Amino acid sequence: MKMFRITKTEANWISALERGTDTTEAFSCREGIEVIRATGKKNGLPFLYVPNVAKLSFILRKHQDYVVEYQKGTHGRKYWVNIGGEEE
Repeated sequence: MKMFRITKTEANWISALERGTDTTEAFSCREGIEVIRATGKKNGLPFLYVPNVAKLSFILRKHQDYVVEYQKGTHGRKYWVNIGGEEE
């Protein structure tokens, strides 16, 4: 069970990420940031603020539907995947 709540801004970033790419396949936070930047808001305008790698990693860790699929090295790049609410 995840303990933190997702804010509205974070939910908008997650929404842009899900609209811009297939999140059931593994992606890194750096790739996610580029997708968020390219996709923009639902009304077509770009985001004024896009999260950095550490912030997006924290947001995905808070979100219930995202888990780390694999990680390169001990402190390496994490690859995230959307499990779609299969676990609790």
